[in-house]
Amino acid sequence: MTQDVTPPFYNVPMMPFSIAQYRFELDPVEEILLPAQNKGIILRGAFGKVFKEACCPHWPDWRNRECAGPDPCPIRERCAYAIIFEPSPTPGSDRLSLNQDIPRPFVFKPPLEEKTNYGAGEHIGFDLILAGKAREYLPYFIVAFRELGEQGIGTKRNGRRGRFRFFSVTAPNVISESAPQAETKQSVVYSHSDNLVRNIPAKITLQEITERANALDPYRVTIRFLTPTILKHENQVIREPEFHHIVKRLRDRINALATFYGDGPLPWDFKGMGERAEKVKRIQNVPSPLVGEVEVREPQNTPLPSGGEARVRGKSGFHWIEAGRRSTKGWKKGITHDLSGFIGEATYEGDIREFLPLLILGEYLHVGKSAAFGLGRYELIKCSPLPFMGEDMDHKNYPSPLWERAG
Repeated sequence: MTQDVTPPFYNVPMMPFSIAQYRFELDPVEEILLPAQNKGIILRGAFGKVFKEACCPHWPDWRNRECAGPDPCPIRERCAYAIIFEPSPTPGSDRLSLNQDIPRPFVFKPPLEEKTNYGAGEHIGFDLILAGKAREYLPYFIVAFRELGEQGIGTKRNGRRGRFRFFSVTAPNVISESAPQAETKQSVVYSHSDNLVRNIPAKITLQEITERANALDPYRVTIRFLTPTILKHENQVIREPEFHHIVKRLRDRINALATFYGDGPLPWDFKGMGERAEKVKRIQNVPSPLVGEVEVREPQNTPLPSGGEARVRGKSGFHWIEAGRRSTKGWKKGITHDLSGFIGEATYEGDIREFLPLLILGEYLHVGKSAAFGLGRYELIKCSPLPFMGEDMDHKNYPSPLWERAG
């Protein structure tokens, strides 16, 4: 019998901020060329361009105008693009903003398949997560993708990008407040057939998070990282994460999202959470099913790949993916941003009860740098329950864990 989990929200009676999940479906009308990996880089970049074009009051000079800087936009505090894409610190958040970037309140979850060519009639589907007040701006995302369908997306062929019909938006996890135990069904938020945007509640509830947490082993979990994950600890890049590396970054990310897009900073025991997370140990790396045999090389001064292409290096349960993107925006145009990170999985063991809801939130919100692109995506794998023996447990005699997908 699984034990009840006390969420890391402590005495906070509700979610630190609301989260909504939507499914976007694109229907190509001509061939679309996308990279094999990191398709979220293309989706996020193309969306940002069209979003700014639609919102910026400085049209047609919007490409050369920055929201902030020495000549800031006078309406940036009311502009949907600035609020979602280029947020600025709010009063009382100075200490937080000095220590970390302000997170974007959205996450693209692109398809993980390595397919690169999408012909007419082949759907392209991805999930979009909106956090806090960003949920109010869903219609902007819909309008932007409708326009993007006319402009095209992906790599140019014969001088133009592949166009698509923006087919639909659905809410895959709607739970009725009047019948919370009812079977979850998809609800249509937008359809190309009528061009209407429906006000469908798509919140992920605290009850749902807690129920999933209670279904997991409170002392053992395997975390599988599906897209390159960029974590730093004490200014050092992490290539094989310990449990506390993950928890501390999740803790800070969720607190930042609550601060800028929710009801304010969370009343958590940050230091205590970090210290307790340090007691949870990584007991083994699991050979990753995500990549096969790879060439092992020491890092060299090798040019970064462009636009979502990646190279794999390493061995064991984690593999290092070299990736990057080139900016096309304003004064940053042409600058290459390093998006290299690790993928793979490992099993962690210890008293993880209070961290399980946090880890489940991270499945939606991702962890680490550039989460909005789809990086830092992971899933929790349910382990077979084992007796908890404390900090001096002997792992040598443990049987190999059996995994099944959680949830």
